[in-house]
Amino acid sequence: MNKYENAIIIPLYNEEKVIRNILIQLKEMYPAFAIIVVDDKSTDNSYKEACLEDIYLLKHSVNLGQGATLQTGIEFAKQIGCKYVITFDSDGQHSPEDIKTFIKELSKDNYDIILGSRFLGKTENMAKKKKILLKFSRIFTWITTGIWLSDSHNGFRVINIKDFPDFEIR
Repeated sequence: MNKYENAIIIPLYNEEKVIRNILIQLKEMYPAFAIIVVDDKSTDNSYKEACLEDIYLLKHSVNLGQGATLQTGIEFAKQIGCKYVITFDSDGQHSPEDIKTFIKELSKDNYDIILGSRFLGKTENMAKKKKILLKFSRIFTWITTGIWLSDSHNGFRVINIKDFPDFEIR
């Protein structure tokens, strides 16, 4: 039996002020989950702040971007036998409490992926320019893929990697 069924993957880049508190919250709320942090060559003290017990901490030697950072975390989660991965941004914009909702949905239905959205409820602490840009990105995603998403650039999702071992972020 694998030690972890679920992993929380956190791509990290220059979030030294918030990462430690996020990790402490996640460790307290989800002690049975693997927490995998992938530092994408931060230029601040993010890596040092993420050095906590019971955290898998990986580091890129060059900055590769968020997609590659997530893929590094997913590959590691596969190696340690996880079935599901939860991607969770390192900047504090997501609530650790919401992971429970994702897990609940996974347990009652047979989903392969669940995408979070910052726009289905009340959006807080987001600059107006960013909100407008993200709305245009929804339209671009719809035009290029035919998929209408409420938040096409959200980093909060759950992915079934056990049934789809070749899953890649592209």
